[in-house]
Amino acid sequence: MGVEKFIFPKLKTVYTVNAKIAKIYFEKYKIPVKVIRNIAPKLKNKSIDTLLAEKIKGNKKMLILQGSGINIDRGAEEALAMMQYLDNTILYIIGSGDVFDKLKKLKTKYNIEGKVFIKKKMPYNELIEYTKIADLGLSLDKGTNLNYEYSLPNKVFDYIQCQIPILTSNREIIANLVSKNTIGYVSDTHDPKKLAEIVNGIFTNQKQYNLYKENLNKVSDLYTWEKESEKLKEIFTNLK
Repeated sequence: MGVEKFIFPKLKTVYTVNAKIAKIYFEKYKIPVKVIRNIAPKLKNKSIDTLLAEKIKGNKKMLILQGSGINIDRGAEEALAMMQYLDNTILYIIGSGDVFDKLKKLKTKYNIEGKVFIKKKMPYNELIEYTKIADLGLSLDKGTNLNYEYSLPNKVFDYIQCQIPILTSNREIIANLVSKNTIGYVSDTHDPKKLAEIVNGIFTNQKQYNLYKENLNKVSDLYTWEKESEKLKEIFTNLK
């Protein structure tokens, strides 16, 4: 914090990842802060690998939780525990983070080896093939710190590009994004049994699920790195 207080007021050009953080910095230092979000590039090939889909999930529903920072209190533990209460459904957790060792132990504890699959971080092109065949993308951060409360994870934009509905916890920034665009469900709970009820409800209400899919088709063209990067180019062009 001492370094930040020393450096920040001297900066002429600053950008951060969302409007909430930009507002906090402006109120604190009176320095205008621009916003560049961590948005995924436009997905050029949206076709699903049907062989992979058949191999991975068959006729089951597939949930996915992905990311390089799947750490404690980001909802992975509850997502895994939730699988005790879901039938004909599998969960893929793909990425890295400090909770992975715990997840492997919990999978054994809950005896859900056939329902939960934990895979280490993989190349983006490979990861996106798993994301495309999923039926629901998870982002379940807890509000234990400001970093999680104001987070807007990269995976959310991957879910949008792959046009899979999102189940998110009620963190301010992402909840607003999901609700505003009607592309998924915002949960006020991390209780595994209640989360399972929410997932079942999402899949049971086909009309609502189809609406999420229709809206995802629209916003997948709106939220792209190609568009977001134009703001970054403008920033660097005007540097003096």
